[in-house]
Amino acid sequence: MTTEDLIERYEKLDRLQLLALACLMFIGAAFVCSATTVSPFEAEKAWFAQIWFRQVIWYVLGTGAAAMVCLVDYHTLARWSLVAYWGMILGLIAVLIPFIGQTHGWGARRWIDLPFFQFQPSEFAKLAFILAAANFLSRPAEELRLPKVFWQGIGMLMLPFLLILKEPDLGSALV
Repeated sequence: MTTEDLIERYEKLDRLQLLALACLMFIGAAFVCSATTVSPFEAEKAWFAQIWFRQVIWYVLGTGAAAMVCLVDYHTLARWSLVAYWGMILGLIAVLIPFIGQTHGWGARRWIDLPFFQFQPSEFAKLAFILAAANFLSRPAEELRLPKVFWQGIGMLMLPFLLILKEPDLGSALV
């Protein structure tokens, strides 16, 4: 990527949208801070060990990851979209295995606990499905009208839907 490409992308930034996003992140961190610091246990912790600070760290990491994705050519994303989709399917299957997937809350098996953090594969499934579906639907219009292609698209949608529904997590499955 050349300097001219970066300058052109910088000039196309929607600054109002970025400002709105920054405001929403600030409000979200303020809400988390307000909700968690009323707990005596949480209030005794140092500021950098509190939940709201972790939220800010995730905001920074997420913003950095989003910036990196914006710098990647969309053709590269399209090439890797099916790899991400099938990796997400494997993650959704792994979460259903008792010794890999962990239960939290009301007994739903949705999480994979790693030594340094835990994650919910269904959250990554949303992004992976969007990328894979966009790549799948970028075919010529004539090809998209074929019944076979229609049913392939429905199958591509139903596989993660049913796996997430099995966790059970109806809200994430519907999204």
